[in-house]
Amino acid sequence: MWFIYFSVASFSLCYMVVASYIFSPIRNFFLVKFPFIGRLLSCIQCFGFWSGLLIYSLCKSGMMGSMFLFSEGFSDFVFVEAILYGLAASLASVFLNSIIFFLNSKDTYIISKNQQENDENN
Repeated sequence: MWFIYFSVASFSLCYMVVASYIFSPIRNFFLVKFPFIGRLLSCIQCFGFWSGLLIYSLCKSGMMGSMFLFSEGFSDFVFVEAILYGLAASLASVFLNSIIFFLNSKDTYIISKNQQENDENN
């Protein structure tokens, strides 16, 4: 269950930075001034990794309380564990973004089909 919470938290942060209107001026600034960083802020998979790393670091440091109960299996390899959680968050971000894209495209198809039917009836 903790992985679902971790994935949703990482994806939420990632989607907010990469696709939200409120962050578009920041993304555009970095795309113009620092293109490499701007591309990282515009990529779901890239920023998914960094958001997972950030969420993991905040949880491990105790700043987010005991929101996620990480296993103690890799406690000697914190760096490796952090990279693995970043990769998992990147994968989850791509997967959840694909679901959102699919649902949006299905909704757009239904709306356009209804408009066509309305136009034919008029």
